[in-house]
Amino acid sequence: MKLGDIVKERWLIGRAPIPKRQLTGMIMEVVLTESGSKEYRVKWFGNAGRSRCTRGTLEIVSEAG
Repeated sequence: MKLGDIVKERWLIGRAPIPKRQLTGMIMEVVLTESGSKEYRVKWFGNAGRSRCTRGTLEIVSEAG
């Protein structure tokens, strides 16, 4: 994953899909955490704000060119 990729929030095991919670957004920043795993700052579609996510919680919708 890289800056500009469009990603969608994945549903975690045991959670039912709720259309209102399904967020799609663009990776705006990549942050390396102390644990060594990358975190991504994502700006969510529909003015839902921004949040940090790990690769495991995101699914690529389209890759930046």
